[in-house]
Amino acid sequence: MYISNNLLKSNKIVNFILPYIKIEPSKKQKLSDNRLIVIDNIFIQMKNKNYLQSLNLLNSIDKDKNYFKSTIDQLSIAADFSKTIGDI
Repeated sequence: MYISNNLLKSNKIVNFILPYIKIEPSKKQKLSDNRLIVIDNIFIQMKNKNYLQSLNLLNSIDKDKNYFKSTIDQLSIAADFSKTIGDI
Protein backbone atom coordinates (compact mmCIF):
# COMPACT_ATOMS: atom_id res chain seq x y z
CA MET A 1 0.00 0.00 0.00
CA TYR A 2 2.78 2.44 0.94
CA ILE A 3 4.70 1.77 -2.26
CA SER A 4 1.69 2.07 -4.53
CA ASN A 5 0.48 5.27 -2.84
CA ASN A 6 3.85 6.98 -2.64
CA LEU A 7 5.91 5.71 -5.53
CA LEU A 8 3.39 4.90 -8.22
CA LYS A 9 0.49 7.33 -7.75
CA SER A 10 1.96 10.10 -9.88
CA ASN A 11 2.59 7.92 -12.94
CA LYS A 12 -0.67 7.53 -14.90
CA ILE A 13 0.79 5.06 -17.40
CA VAL A 14 2.01 2.77 -14.61
CA ASN A 15 -1.35 3.04 -12.84
CA PHE A 16 -3.12 2.01 -16.03
CA ILE A 17 -1.03 -1.13 -16.60
CA LEU A 18 -0.43 -2.01 -12.93
CA PRO A 19 -3.40 -4.42 -12.64
CA TYR A 20 -1.94 -6.46 -15.51
CA ILE A 21 1.64 -6.82 -14.34
CA LYS A 22 3.35 -8.59 -11.48
CA ILE A 23 5.86 -6.55 -9.48
CA GLU A 24 8.72 -8.44 -7.87
CA PRO A 25 11.92 -7.39 -6.14
CA SER A 26 14.88 -6.74 -8.37
CA LYS A 27 17.35 -9.56 -8.72
CA LYS A 28 20.15 -6.96 -8.83
CA GLN A 29 19.68 -6.18 -5.12
CA LYS A 30 20.33 -2.50 -5.83
CA LEU A 31 17.62 -0.03 -4.88
CA SER A 32 17.46 3.40 -6.47
CA ASP A 33 14.57 5.12 -4.68
CA ASN A 34 15.54 6.70 -1.36
CA ARG A 35 12.32 5.59 0.35
CA LEU A 36 12.91 1.98 -0.65
CA ILE A 37 16.48 2.23 0.60
CA VAL A 38 15.14 3.48 3.94
CA ILE A 39 12.62 0.61 4.10
CA ASP A 40 15.41 -1.88 3.39
CA ASN A 41 17.53 -0.27 6.10
CA ILE A 42 14.60 -0.52 8.54
CA PHE A 43 14.50 -4.30 8.02
CA ILE A 44 18.25 -4.55 8.51
CA GLN A 45 18.04 -2.56 11.74
CA MET A 46 15.18 -4.74 13.01
CA LYS A 47 17.15 -7.93 12.26
CA ASN A 48 20.06 -6.47 14.23
CA LYS A 49 17.70 -5.61 17.11
CA ASN A 50 18.32 -1.87 16.72
CA TYR A 51 14.67 -1.13 17.43
CA LEU A 52 15.03 2.56 18.22
CA GLN A 53 16.97 3.18 15.00
CA SER A 54 14.40 1.29 12.92
CA LEU A 55 11.59 3.20 14.67
CA ASN A 56 13.25 6.52 13.86
CA LEU A 57 13.73 5.53 10.23
CA LEU A 58 10.13 4.37 9.93
CA ASN A 59 8.87 7.62 11.43
CA SER A 60 10.96 9.53 8.90
CA ILE A 61 9.04 8.05 5.95
CA ASP A 62 5.60 7.80 7.59
CA LYS A 63 5.30 10.97 9.63
CA ASP A 64 1.50 10.81 9.77
CA LYS A 65 1.51 7.11 10.71
CA ASN A 66 -0.87 6.27 7.87
CA TYR A 67 0.83 3.11 6.64
CA PHE A 68 2.94 1.54 9.37
CA LYS A 69 0.98 2.29 12.54
CA SER A 70 1.01 -1.29 13.82
CA THR A 71 4.73 -1.69 13.08
CA ILE A 72 5.50 1.66 14.72
CA ASP A 73 3.55 0.61 17.82
CA GLN A 74 5.35 -2.75 18.01
CA LEU A 75 8.77 -1.19 17.47
CA SER A 76 8.02 1.32 20.20
CA ILE A 77 7.25 -1.54 22.60
CA ALA A 78 10.41 -3.41 21.54
CA ALA A 79 12.57 -0.29 21.94
CA ASP A 80 11.15 0.41 25.42
CA PHE A 81 11.60 -3.22 26.45
CA SER A 82 15.16 -3.31 25.14
CA LYS A 83 16.00 -0.09 26.97
CA THR A 84 14.45 -1.38 30.22
CA ILE A 85 16.36 -4.66 30.03
CA GLY A 86 19.55 -2.74 29.29
CA ASP A 87 19.01 -0.58 32.38
CA ILE A 88 18.86 -3.63 34.68
